[in-house]
Amino acid sequence: MNSTLLPTDIVGGTFWLLSMAMIGASIFFLLERTKVASRWHTTMTLLGVVMLISAVFYHYVKTMWVDTGSAPIILRYLDWILTHTMQIVLFYIILSAVTKVSSALFCFTCFSMSLGWYKQNGSSSIRVPRVNTVHGL
Repeated sequence: MNSTLLPTDIVGGTFWLLSMAMIGASIFFLLERTKVASRWHTTMTLLGVVMLISAVFYHYVKTMWVDTGSAPIILRYLDWILTHTMQIVLFYIILSAVTKVSSALFCFTCFSMSLGWYKQNGSSSIRVPRVNTVHGL
């Protein structure tokens, strides 16, 4: 493959565009964290870190795509494991900033994310009952 990003490479260009957008978002969240109420400082910091991790992964995937013409799926899962775990914590922190949050909600969120990852990786032998609403959380 080519070692430079060509103007006609839609996949590589998309990875590049997304990584640059995420770096910009990271800088924005980290610089603006002092301009919001103190209860949102942790949220803004964590948002910036999540965006920065994703930006690094997308940049790395773009480089691999340009160099080899393929993007290993393992990189997607590494990014997913790191950022989604942080987003679970972020969800809890955001809710905690505005209301009292039950620890059961945090546990349910962790369980549902784990189950989603497990099901996505081909473990379809598990039958999960369909739940329309969750009461009491």
